[in-house]
Amino acid sequence: MTSFNGRKGVLYFSQFKPSGPYEIADSIVVVPSGGLMLPMHSGASRWVSRSHFVAPADWPDSLVFERFRDWLIFDCFVMMNSHGAAHYDDNLHVLEIIANPEDGGDLRYAVDYNDVVGFLVGAHVARPKGLPVRSYAELYDAFRVLHSETRSAIEWFVSQPPSPRRLAPLFGQYWGLLHMTILIESLIGLPPNCGCLSAACQVCNAPPRPHYKVSRRDWLRQELTRRVEDTALVGAYVSLIEAGKRVRDKMSHGPHFDRTTHPIMNVGEVASYDAKRAIGEFKIDSNALDTLLVSLRDVAHALLVDEAFSIKHFRPPSDLKVAVVG
Repeated sequence: MTSFNGRKGVLYFSQFKPSGPYEIADSIVVVPSGGLMLPMHSGASRWVSRSHFVAPADWPDSLVFERFRDWLIFDCFVMMNSHGAAHYDDNLHVLEIIANPEDGGDLRYAVDYNDVVGFLVGAHVARPKGLPVRSYAELYDAFRVLHSETRSAIEWFVSQPPSPRRLAPLFGQYWGLLHMTILIESLIGLPPNCGCLSAACQVCNAPPRPHYKVSRRDWLRQELTRRVEDTALVGAYVSLIEAGKRVRDKMSHGPHFDRTTHPIMNVGEVASYDAKRAIGEFKIDSNALDTLLVSLRDVAHALLVDEAFSIKHFRPPSDLKVAVVG
């Protein structure tokens, strides 16, 4: 490709970047532009990759930013970039002249965009066997023609709270559980309505309340079994979702806050939190609550990857290891 020196592009930060200018669609090119230590909201700094979203030169700025936002949602979902939404909210994405189109020879976190399925399923270091080879551009083409409800679900996922912009508010993790539970239920759907007839209320003449042919819990298990096809995983997923739903239901009917605390641990001590411990202790132990939220995010992500890109990669819930370093 020709040099992009002097062209305008929307500055974008993420952990990963293409190893060279990469065309995604409609002559839009992602151009790697080095990297830097970027201050985070926690007060620390981390190394991030710089890239530019470069559209055709004759596009008006309004159209460039419209397409950038659309692409940003896709990139955050596919390339495991949990900070993209926060950077967008902080107005860190600006249209500027590209000054270092050759990336300065800095290849840190530069990856081959000809196969990014490992990133998509959250396992880029050790790519699982049996997954198809899909390029970044192929996945973006598929994303652009998704049904609007599926695309909205992906946007809901990448905008999940709590964000790096607001660390650990009093009920931050509970908001995360609410967010993920709503998403999972929208992906699973509701059971069919029961067609039986019953009388209207004799006092106010209101029609009978609609109800379902099967319970929502049975429907959840039935749909997960159809999609996941692994009995052991289905049982674990149902238990996690039901735990998140308990928080969601309480938050829907009144103030419900996270009052967990981090347990006191000795220097050198390591604690392990699996799904069972997370479900049993999430009301009192902050580490267990974190594990529950991470596990629900993994479930929602796997369901979305299957629905959006027809790639099945369901795995056991994550274990969280907590250590105290002296």
